[in-house]
Amino acid sequence: MLRLVICGGLAVVAIPSVSGSQQYVTDDAALTEYRACLIQLWHGERSSWALPACTPLHDLEVSAGLVAVWKDEGDGHPEYVAQLKSILFRNKGGRFGVGLVVGTGRDPGLSDVRAPGWNVYTYLPATVSFFSERLLVHNNIGYLYDHRTGHENDHQSLTVAVRTDVSLRKYFVVVGEIYDSSDSEAEFQIGARAWTRPGKVQIDLSYGGLLTRWERAAGWTLGLALATPPIL
Repeated sequence: MLRLVICGGLAVVAIPSVSGSQQYVTDDAALTEYRACLIQLWHGERSSWALPACTPLHDLEVSAGLVAVWKDEGDGHPEYVAQLKSILFRNKGGRFGVGLVVGTGRDPGLSDVRAPGWNVYTYLPATVSFFSERLLVHNNIGYLYDHRTGHENDHQSLTVAVRTDVSLRKYFVVVGEIYDSSDSEAEFQIGARAWTRPGKVQIDLSYGGLLTRWERAAGWTLGLALATPPIL
């Protein structure tokens, strides 16, 4: 069973503020604008999400949302996600940053039937920019503790994820990522990101599969992100 850290669709270091992870598992070391929110919606073959992220305090972002799971069980089932995120380090030039995320809830990379229970997770997202911010590389290292009702042993995993964002034009980005855990097959996602309204409205389209053999995993996912002005 694939267990991966939850990403919370958040702003990337030096591109417009809507630029976020959305359906991508790998998170970035940045927060939404202070006192503003990022409303994230995405629909895919594995699951569909509604995940707002807001920053009511300096260096503290709060995300909470609902998930409709399609792929794991034939009749589907609802779940939730809730997390806190902060930035531990950011250099003055904005070329490198490290954050900390703690949370509980649904893992977007989960690819098996999920029994009732609860989990907690934490990870460190790091972002490095190159070539005047045309290339962004994000790395996540994390830990997941998962308790399943009726199981003899609780599940624990170390998680890792890497994502690259390449800006081909000012408001068009190609995205690719690989993610894995200590007891699962590695997966990948590739996709494209564009802005219909720069800094305010973002659209993502991605496809995900298994890395070592040609088989669909996350499949196709379409995402939409809407950034609000400071409202809190």
